[in-house]
Amino acid sequence: MTKPTALPAEVTAVLDRFFTAELSTHARDRTPVTVPVAPLWLPERGDILVSTGIGVPHKAFHARRNPKVSLLYSNATASGLADPPAVLVQGDAKVSEVITWDDELERQWAKVWAAQPKGIGSDPITKRLFWWYYMRLKIHITPIRVRWWPGRDMTAEPREVIL
Repeated sequence: MTKPTALPAEVTAVLDRFFTAELSTHARDRTPVTVPVAPLWLPERGDILVSTGIGVPHKAFHARRNPKVSLLYSNATASGLADPPAVLVQGDAKVSEVITWDDELERQWAKVWAAQPKGIGSDPITKRLFWWYYMRLKIHITPIRVRWWPGRDMTAEPREVIL
C-alpha cells in the first residue's frame, strides 16, 4: 500500500468527481491504445482503481506487459464542478487476479450506478442474471506524475506535480 499523495484540491476534486477518464496503455507492438473507463480515486491508498471484465481483458493484458499507463480526465459532464481543470495522471499499474466482488469494486459500481441508474446490474434481477459481468480484473494505478490544465485549456502550459 502506498502513502496518500499530496495533490492540489482542484486536482483531487477532479479525481473524485469525474465519472470517466481515458486510459492509455500500450499493445504488444507498442501501439498506444486508449479506452474510456470509470475510475475510482482511492485517496486512502493514493491510487486510482479501474477494472475490466474477464471477457475483454485487453486493458489488463497491456498493463501487465507494460505497467506505464496514463489516465486523462477531460470530460466534466455530471461532475458538478464549475470549471475544473483537465488532469493527466501518469503512473504505474498493478493488475490483480480475477475478483468477483470486494469493497473497492462495490465503491466503484456505486459510483457508476449513481451516474447510470438504469445501467447493467443496478437492480437485483440483472445483477443476478449477469453475475459473470462482475468477475473483474482490478487495475490499481499509482500516480508518478500529475499534470493539469486550469479551465481545461490544453494550449497553455500545464501545472505539474511529481510524486
